Amino acid sequence: MVPASSDDAHRPLGKEHSLAGSLSYVESVSDGYTIQVDNQTYKIARSDIRAGLRGADVRVEIRLDASMAVRFGQRYVTVTACQPPPKVSKLKVNPSRARKPTAPRAKSTWMRTSNSPVRSKPLYP
Repeated sequence: MVPASSDDAHRPLGKEHSLAGSLSYVESVSDGYTIQVDNQTYKIARSDIRAGLRGADVRVEIRLDASMAVRFGQRYVTVTACQPPPKVSKLKVNPSRARKPTAPRAKSTWMRTSNSPVRSKPLYP
């Protein structure tokens, strides 16, 4: 196949372009200043916490050298991998302190006590 023009259609990268960050995706910052990436939790460094970061979207860049960079606005923030939270076992119920089932409540008779002839019978059987 012959090109229509011999001019090179590729444009050079400018200073505003980041080739390493061109393949990235967006994650939301949780209330604890953490993000989830590939089932791993990462915590944002305290020194990089800014106003508006909690609940905001950050751009996660996975580089070709397998490094990861996280950007909030025009700034890169430092993240560190967190340990997963420990599994909390369910509390054992002490049989002596367990709740006992209660009897069902009696039906209300407030409509039956009316002296009105229209209301002498219950509305619902």
